[in-house]
Amino acid sequence: MNPWRWVDPRIAQVRPAGVKAYLLSHGWTQTQNSNSQWLSFELPARKGEAPLSQVIPASDRAADFTQSMIYFLTTLSEIEDRHPVEVLNDLLRHQLMTTPRLATTS
Repeated sequence: MNPWRWVDPRIAQVRPAGVKAYLLSHGWTQTQNSNSQWLSFELPARKGEAPLSQVIPASDRAADFTQSMIYFLTTLSEIEDRHPVEVLNDLLRHQLMTTPRLATTS
């Protein structure tokens, strides 16, 4: 799939913590990465297949964060056999439910 054909402007709302929570809730495990600027995840092997790995920037302040998220979501959509926007919808919904809200002052 061409990663640029589906790009939804809401990609800018994706955060590493939201991606981590989404992946962990979908059977992925976080794996060690010797480079602290990246988070690594692995999906256990399916019958007769090798495990799958994904790497994302550890910070949304990384220079190429948005581009990395576009490629990540495109790849994840292929793994999940769904359109990238469907994956983005679920990831953002999951992120909203699992990310602590900032305290507001009155």
